[in-house]
Amino acid sequence: LYAATIAANSLEGRGLMNVCYDEYGCFTSGPPFGLTLHRPIALLPDSDKGQAISRHTTLGTWDRTKATKILVHGFLDSINSTWWPEMKDAFLQAEDCNVILTDWSRANYFPYTKATANAQVVGADIALLVNKMIKEHGVNPADFHIVAHSLGAAVAGYAGHRISGLGRITGLDPASPFFENTDPIVRLDPSDAKFVDIIHTDGSPTLLLGFGTLTQVGDVDFYPNGGMNQRSCDKTSAKLIHAILNLGPLDIFGPMDIQGECNMYNV
Repeated sequence: LYAATIAANSLEGRGLMNVCYDEYGCFTSGPPFGLTLHRPIALLPDSDKGQAISRHTTLGTWDRTKATKILVHGFLDSINSTWWPEMKDAFLQAEDCNVILTDWSRANYFPYTKATANAQVVGADIALLVNKMIKEHGVNPADFHIVAHSLGAAVAGYAGHRISGLGRITGLDPASPFFENTDPIVRLDPSDAKFVDIIHTDGSPTLLLGFGTLTQVGDVDFYPNGGMNQRSCDKTSAKLIHAILNLGPLDIFGPMDIQGECNMYNV
């Protein structure tokens, strides 16, 4: 298990439209990331809040011969939420694999527009870690699978853009605000991994407190119960993990009989 927590980082330079980090390169608040119709507010990643990752790691238990799952939470969430340990345990029960938990809860809070900017650097740091593992341990990039929720799906996309041959990204309710109708480089899209699958369950209009997109953004997009207004779902992550691991024939626009209750945080 490897948990990553956002801490502080030094800057090489900062301008009005860009910011540069010593390990990650430069980021822009200009088009297509800002000053566009769907992203009118131009913000750069925080410098005072920080974007580096201080690592609490037991990589001695990491097995290079096994597939690796990287879990990424979304806006206002953290790995301390109940469902992330549940998801980790469900993966470990389902298959013999490594699991990495990514905690960027010090950079994913209000204002939302700032969190979307910070997501770029979090994705870059995940890519830095994965590419280091590939280079130093001879791991196949196809053996990495990023599972990300909400704003974390954008983080996964930014990571995948920097990892050549990344195996898979699973997006759980990719965030809609500030990502709908944007350039593919701004959001998660099929080019970010060899296989990108999406599960949409929170696609109601934002005014009705639906924050996930209904737009098809993966190689395969699933829409349980139409992708919004879930009537019931398993409270734990077990059935969701089963669905991720065992993609089979589904009536993606038809009803699904999933027991339990859920909301946008524990779907």
